[in-house]
Amino acid sequence: MKGNLSKFLKKPVKNMVQISDVEVSLSKVKFKYNIQGSRIDKELKVALILEKRETPVKKGENGGKLLTNSNIVLEEITISLEKKKGLAEIEVPSIVNKEDNLQIVSYLQKSDFEITGATQSEAFNLH
Repeated sequence: MKGNLSKFLKKPVKNMVQISDVEVSLSKVKFKYNIQGSRIDKELKVALILEKRETPVKKGENGGKLLTNSNIVLEEITISLEKKKGLAEIEVPSIVNKEDNLQIVSYLQKSDFEITGATQSEAFNLH
């Protein structure tokens, strides 16, 4: 598997994806996107990610332990790319707390599922 990863890491990136001007509220996150390179036969996938959530386990063989999940996808949207630049928004689910660290992760995907570019935002919290 390491050989395959190394092979893909050496391939040139076909698209650059930029996320900017992130505006955060309690119910949604607005942002601008910019795609460089060909947009033919591609969609922009955008996910709202929760950095970490800890849950106490009450019963069972793990009772009394703390379960930690990381990089939890909360919401996902697909943007068709008629233009290389645009404004989009993604809803924030009610399970998100103000102190939770969130990120936007986005990637450009062809219809054959090849990923041609990706990016992630800086971490942010709700206001």
